[in-house]
Amino acid sequence: MKIVEHTLSATKVDIFMRSRLQDGLSLSRNLLGSVDFTKGKASTFLPESISQESLHDFEFGGKIPFEGEPFYVANQSGGQDRIQPAINCDMQLIGLLNKFLKTQGDNVCVFEDFNMENTSDWIESWKKKSKSKLLILNEKVYHLLTADNAGHGEVKSVISAADSTWHFVGILTKTTRNFKDQVIEINPTDMDMLCHNLIGIVLGAYDGESFIFWTP
Repeated sequence: MKIVEHTLSATKVDIFMRSRLQDGLSLSRNLLGSVDFTKGKASTFLPESISQESLHDFEFGGKIPFEGEPFYVANQSGGQDRIQPAINCDMQLIGLLNKFLKTQGDNVCVFEDFNMENTSDWIESWKKKSKSKLLILNEKVYHLLTADNAGHGEVKSVISAADSTWHFVGILTKTTRNFKDQVIEINPTDMDMLCHNLIGIVLGAYDGESFIFWTP
């Protein structure tokens, strides 16, 4: 099965992106109020043979066929549940982000973490397992990827942490600010700046199987 990049309808993407961003945090709300998604270009990564109807059915998965043999695990009722391995397009996203981060030193990526609060226990736990940086705004957590911490492992850990399946949003942007510390408190003006320098948006779609990549 061949995964390729597909161009998407700007109108249909606009409707979907607005529906997802309206329930997000400061990053999502900033994008919602400042970006006209109908004027940009949008694409995704899915199997080469997918139909246009399925391609624009952003809400649901099942776009990428299952791979591998199923296996069974015991359930609480004494029976067995059938588990079928699936694949997603994380590798395509990791490659896209790494290439962007390594292109210029001031390129950064910021991902909203909808589920995490700014608690000392969680912060310390994250610092032990990852070198990627955290931005804190209004007690909410945002993951920051820079050229310094670009790499397959770090990018993958950020994608996994920020993806709550129904809400996954990040931006590719530029900044002249030097984020030296691993945990950085920012203010609304900092977030405005990051969104003002917008180069691209990543939005989860297809029930976690792939993502929409939008550029101005």
